[in-house]
This record gives sequence, structure tokens and C-alpha cells, in this order.
Amino acid sequence: MADSYPPLLRRIRDEGHSIGTHTQDHPLKTLSVERMKREIDDGIESVGRALGNPSEVAPFFRFPGLIHPVPAEDYLASKRIMVWSVDLVADDWRRISPDQVLKRALIRLEKRGRGILLLHDIQRRTTLALPRLLAALKAQNYHVVHVVPAASGVGDSGQLMGEVGSRL
Repeated sequence: MADSYPPLLRRIRDEGHSIGTHTQDHPLKTLSVERMKREIDDGIESVGRALGNPSEVAPFFRFPGLIHPVPAEDYLASKRIMVWSVDLVADDWRRISPDQVLKRALIRLEKRGRGILLLHDIQRRTTLALPRLLAALKAQNYHVVHVVPAASGVGDSGQLMGEVGSRL
């Protein structure tokens, strides 16, 4: 996606968002360790190229399919890249309506009380549900937070500033 839409990625960065990475082509679980490393590195390089500055890529990574092969986790740790996962999903990759994405996200978040919600920006149903989801979260006193790497010299590159989504 970074290779296909570099202006969009730069706009997202310019609007103040952190840009982490995924893999280049998505699958990992069936790959050799060397191929896993290449998938990770290629994804990071694509984002750095799209941003025009590799140092602007946040040291954050989420595994595709939420499958965490130990060799890939070890490789990311050696590169001081923080691995993220999720607490709940809205099933937005399934063929459901934007209303169903919204409903599932809110019900699951209410049940859990807080957490990291997985959404996919490439799904039209997600982009249609997102304004209503954000409004509902605000109305229910949830806070969407921007997670950024700690400032250089403050600690590990894997250290975070702020906290992830909470409710008052």
C-alpha cells in the first residue's frame, strides 16, 4: 500500500500520525526465517521510501493475521521494533455492512472497557463507519490516543509516550 499511495502516506504523516509497518505481502507463517526477515524489511523500506525519509517510520509493527512466529518476533526485537497486537476486532475484513462494523466495534469495546481495536483502512466499510465510531466513542468518554516512540535519548526506541485508549 505504501508503494501504491506514497502521497497519501505523506499526508497522514503530515497530519501528525505515527506510521508503523506490517509486512510487504502479508503472509508470514509459512515462510522460512530468511523470507520472514525479508518481508519485514521490505515493508519497512516501502514505508520509508514513501515517506521520503526512512527515519520517520515509527518502530512499531503488527503481524498480519495476528500470528506471531517466534523467529520474526526475535528479529523485530533485534531491530528494536515494538510489536503491537490488538485487544478486539470489528471484523471489518469480512463482507459486512458499515453499520455492522460499527455495532461490533462498540459492543466489543463496551464489554472489554478499553483496548486496541483493529480496523483496516483499505476497507470502504471501515471508512464509512469510522466517523460514527469516533463520535460514539467520544460521546461515551473514550479517548483515542496518538502513540509515539519515546524521544531520542529518553529511553529505548521501543518505549512509548502516552497510553492507549482508555475510558474516563
